[in-house]
Amino acid sequence: MPIENRFVLLGKILFSYAHISTKYTLLRTKRFRLFVGPSCNARCEFCYYICYLQRRNNPSTEFLNKELEWPRLMGALDVDFSGGEPTVRSDLPELIAYAKALGYRKIAIITNGIVSGHTESYLAKLADKGLNDILVSIHGHDAQVHDALVGVPGAFEKVIKTFKYAKLTNIRLRTNTTVTTKNAKYMPELARLLTKFEPYAVNFILFNDWYSPTTQMPLMPNFEHASHYLKKAIEAISESVPKVTIRYIPFCFMEGYEKHIANFPQTPYDPDEWAPEVQLLSPDFGVFASHEKIPLMLKIKRSFIRGILTNRIKKLLTRIG
Repeated sequence: MPIENRFVLLGKILFSYAHISTKYTLLRTKRFRLFVGPSCNARCEFCYYICYLQRRNNPSTEFLNKELEWPRLMGALDVDFSGGEPTVRSDLPELIAYAKALGYRKIAIITNGIVSGHTESYLAKLADKGLNDILVSIHGHDAQVHDALVGVPGAFEKVIKTFKYAKLTNIRLRTNTTVTTKNAKYMPELARLLTKFEPYAVNFILFNDWYSPTTQMPLMPNFEHASHYLKKAIEAISESVPKVTIRYIPFCFMEGYEKHIANFPQTPYDPDEWAPEVQLLSPDFGVFASHEKIPLMLKIKRSFIRGILTNRIKKLLTRIG
């Protein structure tokens, strides 16, 4: 039996559950995020990873293929490739193809749209390998605002082309916008721009300075100020876009718009967000220094447990085959 069929079958045997839902019930997401490395071709001034973007310790193709296997066996149905910037990897088509072979349902990249905006053929190639979902970052309603925030002249033009190419290749479009002190007032204009490209989902994410308060605090928007423009953005877009979310803002600042808020307690139930527990036994890449506070013994125990379970699952796959 082909490996992809064995993965799907074993996943159904071990982790199937009743998809029973009512208007009062939400199921936890089955989406997994695969971190493909810190390398990136942009220099967003609000980026948490800014100190690590030029690290060369990107995981190998073989390593990432193995990382795709484990969450699939744990019941993950969808995957987001993220970084860094996944499109700077030459093996991205190969990784996407393997994800498809393993039976992932929704296969997405989280991207700044710079590489994918060069030619239609790039996204067409990824779509041919299995890409059917794309989450594109756009942080301004025009080139002046967006390019300044991402630190790349011409980036806005590439993002707009990526939107167009996604539609031409039948890839579902979602967008992320980081809301800062420099672009908050332009959210209504950006919302109106996005409606032209018929995205499935639009996410407005309020920037916070949790990683580097000393240098990034000036970018953190005032909740009251930002909420004024976010409400206008919702009004401009909610009738034409199926899903609009505002992340990381207190409910009290968005009275009347609460259904659009997706903070930490809500995101595990958003099917377009990944589940942290799926990555419970995955290795810690240590992108943030704070992540290295995980006790060494816990890392060793996690790796040991994962090794035992992986070997047992491989034996089951052999028997099924």
